[in-house]
Amino acid sequence: MGSETTDEFREAGVRIALISELTWCQVADGLGVGLLTLNKWVDAYRDMDAVSSEDRDFRAIGQNENRRCAQRNEQAT
Repeated sequence: MGSETTDEFREAGVRIALISELTWCQVADGLGVGLLTLNKWVDAYRDMDAVSSEDRDFRAIGQNENRRCAQRNEQAT
């Protein structure tokens, strides 16, 4: 993205990543950030009240999505 993002933007990105049916690749692309950046945001907000406990349960699902995205990217190159 190149510019500084706000806490609200990062928090919204985390919520989208955790509760939407989009892959994390799609969320990161939609937000205009890299997948690793989104992953760092999720890790940072994981222990905060910004994301409910139910949303945190989706963390494992997101990690699986990250693996699938990486595999697709490797196959595409």
